Amino acid sequence: MREEDDLTSFRDAEGPKLHYGGEMVSSAWCLEACGILNETVIRPWRVERSEREDLPVILLDGTWDLPGAIFWLLSLYEELLPSERDAHGRMPSAARTVFKLGLERTPVVDRWALDLAGRMRERWPTLPAPNRRYAHHVTVDVDNGMRYLGRPLVRQLGASAKDILAGRFAQLKERWQVILGSGSDPYDRYEQVIHLCEGHVSHLVFFFLMRGGGRHDHAASPTHPAMRSRLHTAAEKAEAGIHPSYATSQDAQRMVREVSLLQEAIGRPVRSSRQHFLRWLFPDTLHQLERLGITEEHSTGASDRVGFTAGTCTPFPFYSIAEERRTAITMHPFAVMDSALHDHLGMGAKQAFAAYGACIDAVRAVQGTLITVWHDRFLAGADDRGEWPALFERVLKEARP
Repeated sequence: MREEDDLTSFRDAEGPKLHYGGEMVSSAWCLEACGILNETVIRPWRVERSEREDLPVILLDGTWDLPGAIFWLLSLYEELLPSERDAHGRMPSAARTVFKLGLERTPVVDRWALDLAGRMRERWPTLPAPNRRYAHHVTVDVDNGMRYLGRPLVRQLGASAKDILAGRFAQLKERWQVILGSGSDPYDRYEQVIHLCEGHVSHLVFFFLMRGGGRHDHAASPTHPAMRSRLHTAAEKAEAGIHPSYATSQDAQRMVREVSLLQEAIGRPVRSSRQHFLRWLFPDTLHQLERLGITEEHSTGASDRVGFTAGTCTPFPFYSIAEERRTAITMHPFAVMDSALHDHLGMGAKQAFAAYGACIDAVRAVQGTLITVWHDRFLAGADDRGEWPALFERVLKEARP
């Protein structure tokens, strides 16, 4: 059949129709195309914000191309372009499209999709309504595992010396009470966190760092009896995922060893991952994770601010532009991280709760999936984080599905 015959048949067909690019078809819902989906090379695009009937949109080279704008955000296209990098080799949040255009506080991709669905249903009422349900996924980055347990004696002695020099005598006492078995480790809150989440969240994942003793990696040894026990608890009562250490983006074999170590410790396959420091080599790290059997990746988000980095609050399949294929990995974008609020934005508990509330409201509005990131040191209320355990409980209640 000739192309013009195909177009004639499409025009004359009854029922809902969606037409993308090319000549406008009056009997169909038509979307403009800028050509990005037909490109065979990665190149810079002029990316601008505009408004369409009170809906913020992204123009690519001056065109409101809905599929193209979604592709730009969900493929993480901008990660493939030359750009500035921070001290950890990451693309800074401020350099990303949603933050540059002031779109980070709303899941624009979800709003675009729901807007299109609504408009098409107005024209063709027989179309089914979108089938979506709000959910809250709690994820915990276990950077330490334990505060005192699981470290070599020489490190305990060195840390004790630092405590004495700094006048931290209460911490020194606590450290040795825990080591000698007369006190519990303050970071050992796994059972409590699991209990608090029961009936309040849709899913709970602990991401375990398997490496310690480095400048950026401080995890307790996974072979320590207490840590071994908590790994089993997390795997049986929630989900245990891998938190690949700082250097894994440059060292593929280290990634292999750490995934294998966790799998051996919990006695089951590991499916979920979040990079320590959100540090990856894009897209190579994702390809490596896929080869290791990882299917759920959680590194899409900002470590220094609040927002929907990929423009969505809905998990989405990762499409590899480099290999022109849909991978086996689903990306789970998070909206807010405790350390971003406390360490980078300087928020106290009251301000932080308001920030969580704004994210909750934005996700509920599109019936999406809220993913929050917490750290073991915050859940333990360590140091100046004394208000955060109570804040965690407040957020769980406020965000309950």
